[in-house]
Amino acid sequence: MPFYMAMTEIRDDDDRRVGLDWMDANLRDRMKPADRWLVIYGADHAAPLLQLVRDSDGVDIVLATAYL
Repeated sequence: MPFYMAMTEIRDDDDRRVGLDWMDANLRDRMKPADRWLVIYGADHAAPLLQLVRDSDGVDIVLATAYL
């Protein structure tokens, strides 16, 4: 299991998956309002990352396929 996926399995005492919140906060801390990020992931790993970002508000996702 890749490291970033293992982080999503971290749970608190109430069995809530707090690792997802940590990852989301970690990404958001690095993103500034005017930033544009290019993230390249393999097909097997892209879906979980996309879902994580889609579930958090305030980030616009533009897939590269829109330009290819």
